[in-house]
Amino acid sequence: MRDPNEVFERVKQKVTHHKKRKMHRVCTILAVSIPITVIIIALGIRIWFGASKEKLQDSEGKTSIAHVTTPGVTVTSTPGGEYAKKEDEITPYPTYEPTKVWTYTEAIDFVRSNAQKNQNAALFTIPTLSYYDVALMSIYRRFDVWETSGSMPYGITSMLASVVNPGIRKMSDDMYYLVFDTETNIRTYLFLSEQNGLSGLVGYAVELAGQPKQHADFQSIGNGSTMAEVVAIDESARLYYRFFCEEGIPSEGTISVRRESQNPYFTLHYLQDGILFYFYEALDEDGNLIVTDSYYSSDYKKTDCFGREIDYHINPLDYPTK
Repeated sequence: MRDPNEVFERVKQKVTHHKKRKMHRVCTILAVSIPITVIIIALGIRIWFGASKEKLQDSEGKTSIAHVTTPGVTVTSTPGGEYAKKEDEITPYPTYEPTKVWTYTEAIDFVRSNAQKNQNAALFTIPTLSYYDVALMSIYRRFDVWETSGSMPYGITSMLASVVNPGIRKMSDDMYYLVFDTETNIRTYLFLSEQNGLSGLVGYAVELAGQPKQHADFQSIGNGSTMAEVVAIDESARLYYRFFCEEGIPSEGTISVRRESQNPYFTLHYLQDGILFYFYEALDEDGNLIVTDSYYSSDYKKTDCFGREIDYHINPLDYPTK
């Protein structure tokens, strides 16, 4: 019969040997799996960091589409004269992608070649632009002052890149105009003159809603009348009012700045019997722009700050039809 102590010792040795083998397998597995796990984690961190870095570089190096197409937001009037920006009312401003980069020579030749010269024939084409296209291009500008600022004339090259195939009419040996409609049913006319070689726009833009009014229609308007009262007579002035008074905030400061730049607040009215300007260089007690001066020309002409006589005649065939 075996000695119990011997049996116990042999069992103990087997158990110890089994534990050592098991521990060895565990260590072997850990020795292999831990480095693999570390490598996987490291790769994951590197991939995540790289992607984040690319996104950061992209956001720093590129302007988002929203900023390209909407450099502003729709501004709405609220009580108290404050203006609030509403992110859900973002309205794209014009973002032109010219199909052609025009040189001055090409642009001027295009105008001369494509202008309607037959005063008894309609224009070849009249495109439609948005309100913001018109506002940014024409409503608040006095183009001769633009030239005196040291800048180039408000160039014909940029206009042709901005307005694809505008209506063009040659009214005289000296004067041409570009024509386009707006989504607000107001037609816009921009004038060109051989006096600066057609290199840039001259004078003021004309906005016309429907058939022109007559000078007699404005008998009730005088110094102290508000721009709103003028708009009530001539719908053509609605775009000026919207741009100056609804989306802007006239103040003594803005009036002063515009006076110093020889470009006061104004409305221009193309009439059956001439052109009429109202200038607004004061506010009433309610903060409304009021008329302080006016200019009327029965022959449709006004001299700009260069001494050039700008003829604003428009062919009746080109009046709005809506």
